Amino acid sequence: MPRNKLSYEGLYERQLESLTQKVFSLYDSKNDAGIKSQIRNQPLNLLVEAIEKIDDIDLAVRFIVASYRIKMGELFLSFTESNKIKILSKLNSAVLSQLLNDLNSDDVYEILNIVPSTLQKKILLNSSRSLKLEIKELKSFDFGHVGSIMNNTFVTFVEGMNIGEAINFLHINKDAFDIGEEIFVTNTDDEIVGFVRTKNLLFHRESESISEVIEKSYFSVGVSEGIEEVIDLFKKYSPSTVAVIDENSKLVGIVNSSDVIPEIIDNNMEDVYHFYGIRDTYKTYLNSDVMEIVKSRIFCLIITLLAATVTTYAIDKFETLGVSWTAGISSAILVPIIPIITDMCGNTGSQTTATIIQAVASGEVKDRDIWKVIRKELKVALVIGLVLALFNFCRLIIYYTMVPIDSSKFHLQDTSTSTSTSSITAKDKLFLVGMVGAFSSSISLFLVVLCSKFFGVLIPFMAIRFNYDPASISAPVLTTILDTVSSVIFFGIGVMFLNWTISPIFGMNVSNGKLTGK
Repeated sequence: MPRNKLSYEGLYERQLESLTQKVFSLYDSKNDAGIKSQIRNQPLNLLVEAIEKIDDIDLAVRFIVASYRIKMGELFLSFTESNKIKILSKLNSAVLSQLLNDLNSDDVYEILNIVPSTLQKKILLNSSRSLKLEIKELKSFDFGHVGSIMNNTFVTFVEGMNIGEAINFLHINKDAFDIGEEIFVTNTDDEIVGFVRTKNLLFHRESESISEVIEKSYFSVGVSEGIEEVIDLFKKYSPSTVAVIDENSKLVGIVNSSDVIPEIIDNNMEDVYHFYGIRDTYKTYLNSDVMEIVKSRIFCLIITLLAATVTTYAIDKFETLGVSWTAGISSAILVPIIPIITDMCGNTGSQTTATIIQAVASGEVKDRDIWKVIRKELKVALVIGLVLALFNFCRLIIYYTMVPIDSSKFHLQDTSTSTSTSSITAKDKLFLVGMVGAFSSSISLFLVVLCSKFFGVLIPFMAIRFNYDPASISAPVLTTILDTVSSVIFFGIGVMFLNWTISPIFGMNVSNGKLTGK
């Protein structure tokens, strides 16, 4: 690790430790003036980390109360979800009303979605009439729509304003609204005509018309469009603010990066949960009880377990066939290797599936590109399969040199015959049969990698074709198919190669599942 990174982390830890001691001292001495000074001057993320490190909710409440008319809303929003809930439950009605007035309606709406019903009632009871109306408007939109995350308390300029009037308007409303980097300009019908950059107002004469600094090109989304649409806009173009318009093209809200970032994180986490077969509990990990976590995970595990019955059946039949064709030699050589083959198959397939799902989600790959993607992944599989096969062969040769094969698992017709026993236990012959196992398993691994790459592309594309979420079904379906396919390929090739080479190596035949002399 670079030295400057170590020194930076050490400096941050020392600052945090020093601030933690200071925070506790101010709280312990009931020094409200000192607390307010810290709120004004310290970075809020560092201050909140120090408060949460002390782990005293009464201390956190004291800082929230002291932050009135300073950074009350910002301070509260910097706490973790679990601490937000604890703080809200402790606040009295007067302080809660002050806090709610300092928050945007979309922030309050999000808070209502994470707190228990008793706290929801408390919050609504202490909300102003205008805030209740704004929350009601947000509630009218489905969770998946842009309207559910937009900020419907925002500043706009009217087209006919001059710059002096605009600056004065901002000064008057600085405490009532969050003033962003970009402010939309509307006509008398609330239709957008463009936007102005706040900083540009300072570099023009106050007598100039605001139309002189309007930028006509802006981003907008419909209020009923999916959240994914606005997420894609921010990912591709990184705008500061996106306008939200209704069916009549009137401005009804705005979305900025602070509104979208939590949605991007939630979407990414949801994809991760789905990929591993976990249903979202819609709560943080620490706020979810044991049974909620169990319910979110157990269904997919049971389905995978039931599906594994096919793999169990295949292995059982091939092991029986191995006894019949190889007198148990396949059990001694192939069974210990099967976990490696299935693991490598699952890993290579999962790599492909994760890559495809990400490419589809970003819009880079469309469902019509399936054959183009398959061709590319098969080329990748040829190289990866060849490298893994060569590495596996060398690995097993070294292994069998160090750990000889246990010949006691071989089925002999007459173990009292010393000639046959010595023929079986000769080290050079055991090593040769080990080489056959290494070669057959490496061929199998190469073919298995090809299959895993193919199915790793096919399954998410088929899910998309039939309108299923690829992140939800790819993992369990891929696991089931690849486990079965890899077992059939591995045992089929392994048993066949061993059956062909037993007679040349040992000078013996297999009869009724036992080794016999020629």
